[in-house]
Amino acid sequence: MLQNKIFIIFISIILIVCSSFKIDNLKYKWSNPLVSIKTKLPQDDCVRGKPEPIISKKAYPDRTFRIARKVGYENVVLKNGDKLKIQNKGCEYFTLEFRFETLKFSAANTDLKYWGKCSSELLNEIKKDVHVPFEITKGINALSKYYLQNTKPVLGEELDFGGEDIRSFVTLDKVEKLPGKFCAVTVTFNVGPL
Repeated sequence: MLQNKIFIIFISIILIVCSSFKIDNLKYKWSNPLVSIKTKLPQDDCVRGKPEPIISKKAYPDRTFRIARKVGYENVVLKNGDKLKIQNKGCEYFTLEFRFETLKFSAANTDLKYWGKCSSELLNEIKKDVHVPFEITKGINALSKYYLQNTKPVLGEELDFGGEDIRSFVTLDKVEKLPGKFCAVTVTFNVGPL
């Protein structure tokens, strides 16, 4: 009698566990992640393709690029010794985040007029070696204009710079002090929704 009850409980547990799986509607495709970077999973409805490097390898032969979790990470040591870290990401939006780590500029983090001007200068220095699907010069000009003309500029202000059908905007996101007299300036370009 006890054996029958244990058997019924065991079968019930197996049925409950098995009923939670639907073999014909698998959500995930298991494969070797090193081999299948290009594999599109069924739940991946991203309209944008795989991130690619945007910095010219000819101009910066030592630049590095890797992809992790659908984000492209590009690292560059600029000719003046400054560092540039780029994140190439997004699905609904094409997003490029530029983080400059520089010794070239120094001021209080709250002096946004100064940092807006500096971020425009940093972007202008690299724009000829950047290959992007939007007009980066228009974005730099919008950034420069806002931070020079606005009496009380703020971080994160979305500055439109084009796109009739698809919006394009740029933001100055963050200014921070780093160890060793370095400062970091983060500017993001967005195009979308795609």
